[in-house]
Amino acid sequence: MRGTEDCKVKAGSKKKSISVEGKSDEPKVSLFAVNGNSRESRRARIEAVAMLEPSLGFLAAVFDFEWMVRRAILALSACPTPFIRSFFEKKHGWNSYKEAWSVFVMGGKNRSGQKLEDILTQKANINNQTISDAFGLRHPLVHGANGFIPDDVARHNMDLLLTASDALERHLSENEQTAFKTLKRLKCPNSTVCAYGVRKESRKKRRKLEKHLQEQMLATKAAKN
Repeated sequence: MRGTEDCKVKAGSKKKSISVEGKSDEPKVSLFAVNGNSRESRRARIEAVAMLEPSLGFLAAVFDFEWMVRRAILALSACPTPFIRSFFEKKHGWNSYKEAWSVFVMGGKNRSGQKLEDILTQKANINNQTISDAFGLRHPLVHGANGFIPDDVARHNMDLLLTASDALERHLSENEQTAFKTLKRLKCPNSTVCAYGVRKESRKKRRKLEKHLQEQMLATKAAKN
């Protein structure tokens, strides 16, 4: 009968699955999984959430944008992954993402030579202040200081952030990359490799790398002042 649910146990499986006529009983890929997702499918799922609760759709769009920025930095930078991740353990927020882009992307492979905010302005017509304002709405909502955002404001900012994330994926595509696949990055294959991807016995090389990256960070801050 159409519209009825049929609960059954798959052969050779101990788990129960529910199949509905006309619907797949395969589990959905996690919203922020790398493989099995795409910009189009993620955007559609976030917009579906916003139809039920605009504030949750907005938060999902913020998380999506932060995920895209971090993936883009990993994809376009030649710096070892552990060093980039250690940077984000101490720093968060829009200004930190711009700083990380300047240090790890523009100071690394230098594929584009563009600042993160300039890429978003060029490809999505979204300026630096707009993204900063969206992040300003996120913090009080996430931390419980403000439990309400008007639905129209939530939807508007959600659309802006989704558009910004789409622009980042286009930028990656132009550089023969994508956020939606496992990245081939520098790894630490065994205990002889330190957190920066440099062998421990080569302390001089490690100190040189640390000094170089610290100089880049200082140069970035000086340029802003």
